[in-house]
Amino acid sequence: MSSFTEEILVKKLREVNNTQQSIQTLSLWLIHHRKHAKKIVVVWFNDLQKASQTRKLTLMYLANDVIQNSKKKGSEFNQAFSDVLVGAANHIARECSEEKTLLSVGRILGIWEERGVYDPVFCKALKKSFEEGRKNPDEFKKPESPSLKKHHHHHKHKNKKDRNGRLCLGLIGEKWIRKIEMTSL
Repeated sequence: MSSFTEEILVKKLREVNNTQQSIQTLSLWLIHHRKHAKKIVVVWFNDLQKASQTRKLTLMYLANDVIQNSKKKGSEFNQAFSDVLVGAANHIARECSEEKTLLSVGRILGIWEERGVYDPVFCKALKKSFEEGRKNPDEFKKPESPSLKKHHHHHKHKNKKDRNGRLCLGLIGEKWIRKIEMTSL
């Protein structure tokens, strides 16, 4: 396996295509370099925001493969992606007009809920963010790109469990969960 640098990561993300072999090959490389999970997810999220509709779907398939297949090795990717997925789901819903892309992303979110990849509250926040983006594409601002600096120094409770043993979701996820809780009262 080649060594990890941000430049190599950017090149590999640019070259990945929507075939199972391409996605799985890159997924295995990313999982091998899981100690860089936070940096990988930041670069992935930035690339997602600039990508075409077709590439957005490819990047979501890649995230899905990494999240589900890295569980055996550790929770680094599950936690790192939890910081950006609510924003990513909303971004895709707002920016994509192709029904095939939207249905496929919706299916990925459903699979995560069905398989317990993320807890039910977080899955509900993901779906709510996605649905809101589809209904009101102009209502939400572009999600802020997490910076590596912010990620590194920002909120020490991120990617940890709270005192009740629940995964802390980061600011974006917590904002959406509060919104869901307020509307369900």
